Amino acid sequence: MDTKTHNTWIEIFKSAYIHNINFFRDLISPKTELALVIKANAYGHGMLEIAAMAAKNGVNFFCVHSIDEASELRKHGFNQNILVMGHVPLARLEEAVKLDLQLALYNLETLQALDVAAQKLNKPARVHLKLETGTNRQGVTEDNLDKILTTLKSAKMVKLEAVYSHFANIKDTPDNSYAMQQLERFNNVSEQILKSGFMSASRRIKKHIAASAAVLLLPQTHFDMVRVGIGQYGL
Repeated sequence: MDTKTHNTWIEIFKSAYIHNINFFRDLISPKTELALVIKANAYGHGMLEIAAMAAKNGVNFFCVHSIDEASELRKHGFNQNILVMGHVPLARLEEAVKLDLQLALYNLETLQALDVAAQKLNKPARVHLKLETGTNRQGVTEDNLDKILTTLKSAKMVKLEAVYSHFANIKDTPDNSYAMQQLERFNNVSEQILKSGFMSASRRIKKHIAASAAVLLLPQTHFDMVRVGIGQYGL
C-alpha cells in the first residue's frame, strides 16, 4: 500500500496478534473452545486479514453479526464454524442453511421459518439458543422459554447446538454483582433446558456466556466455549 495517498491506515503486527490469541488460550481449559468475534470488519482491523491469521493459528470458530459477513468468509474459503449472532432476515434463512452457518435463535418466527427452510434443503440447521439474562438486547425470556422449547423439540430439521447469553456490564465496573446475578440465571435456565430432553449420552449441548472481560475476570464462566472479541485486538 502506498501510504503517500492515504491519510490513515492500520498496521497489524502478526506476532502481536498471535500473542493475544495465545494469551487467551492460556487462560482457558484445553476442553474450552476459543471462538473469535470478528464482526464489524473485525472491529475495524480487517475481517479477512484477521480471520486468515487466526485460522493459520488453529482457530476453528468465528462469530459475526450478519449473514453478509458470514457469506464473505465462506466466499474466501473459510470453512470454520461460524455463528451469526445478529438477526437473519427470514428470506435469507435458506441461504444460511446452505452456507452451513450456526444461527442465534431468540424468537419463534425465525425458528418456524428455519425449520421450513432446512426441510426444503433436507439439511439440518444448527442454532444457539440465546437466553435473556439481563442485557435486555436480544434473547428468550423465561416467560417465552416453554413455547420455544416445545417448538424446537417438534422441529424436524433444527438442531440445538448450544445455549448462551451475554453479560451486560462486566467490563464497565469493578462491581460484578449484576454479572453474578446474570450468571445464576443463565446456569439455572440452561440446566433446565439440558435436562428437558435435548441432551443425551451421544449428544452434547454446549454452553457459553463469557466474552473477553469474563474470560479475564471470572473463570467459572468459561464453560464449553468463550467468545473473545475486543481482547484479541489488544484492548
